[in-house]
Amino acid sequence: MTGSEAKRQLEDYQPKIAELIRKFFDKEIKDVKDWHPFFRHMLAAAKRQILRGGKRIRPILSIQAYKAVGGRDIREAEKTSIGIEIFHTFLLMHDDIIDQDDLRHGGPAAHAIYREYHKSKLDYGESGHFGESVSLVLGDILASYCYRIVLDSKFPAPRRIAAVQHMNNVLKATGYGEIMDVLIGARGRASEKDILEVLEYKTARYTVESPLILGGILGGAPDYVQRAFSRYALPLGIAFQIQDDILGMFADEKKLGKPVGSDLQEGKQTLLVDQVRKKARPADRRRFDSILGKPDIRKADIKEARRIVTESGALDYSRDLAKKYALQAKRAIASAKIRKPEKEFFQGIATYIIEREF
Repeated sequence: MTGSEAKRQLEDYQPKIAELIRKFFDKEIKDVKDWHPFFRHMLAAAKRQILRGGKRIRPILSIQAYKAVGGRDIREAEKTSIGIEIFHTFLLMHDDIIDQDDLRHGGPAAHAIYREYHKSKLDYGESGHFGESVSLVLGDILASYCYRIVLDSKFPAPRRIAAVQHMNNVLKATGYGEIMDVLIGARGRASEKDILEVLEYKTARYTVESPLILGGILGGAPDYVQRAFSRYALPLGIAFQIQDDILGMFADEKKLGKPVGSDLQEGKQTLLVDQVRKKARPADRRRFDSILGKPDIRKADIKEARRIVTESGALDYSRDLAKKYALQAKRAIASAKIRKPEKEFFQGIATYIIEREF
């Protein structure tokens, strides 16, 4: 299956996932109708954020993994799969605070919404702190939903328990990855080994491996299939994030749905940054370092950084490494003992991930 065919399958499934998410939040909003009206406001804001964008790759991977191992209750797998998309949103709410990003999926991030809410409706305290406080707790509420969705599903109890245990392990690993990312950001420098380790724990495990393992657990997959999913997922997740960092530097902001140049402004230690420091001419390296982490970054700075990344060979190196990891993933899934249609889909996704423009 080609990357474009896999992308079409993703797009065909997206409306169904969105409708399941909409129904879930509508019920949650209705359930708090007799509580403080601010709670309805929060849940409505979370609903808008999660429905505003996103490729739904995580729930769709989970459904496909369930089908790949012979699972038959597709409707229940679909309903359960939204838990991992809500899990993703909860992590993004916290991540946007850490990264100080005000834009998410082409609209305001949760902490930005409640910063402005404080400015317009409240009188006491600091608006930024209020916005971050609400967003942090709202993220925690969404985290509780993830576990409840799995536990309330109709799958056999041992599978539900195993799925929750898996999600808890993923949260722990993602937390370690986030801390590593914060730590190397505070150092202002990271080796390629450090960067790839962060990509594995912060992205690969929860973006690709977790949905596949979750779908496999709910479908009753044997251990050898789950190991094959992991061998596929981890290199693919790394390729995904390398490509994401490239897009964070070069994509159109409207398509990307978040500020282009925010990684530069934050001083994020990506593979592109590491390679500029290794490959760029001394003058370009100094110029790049003066842009990285600049709080008042301008369009001219972003243009200059793009030139340095391209001319130094950092862009080509990162693209080539992403392709290498995607090929490794394809080879891993090719030998997996799963159904052929889903195997072809997983191979197509590996191609799509490194071809995507946003």
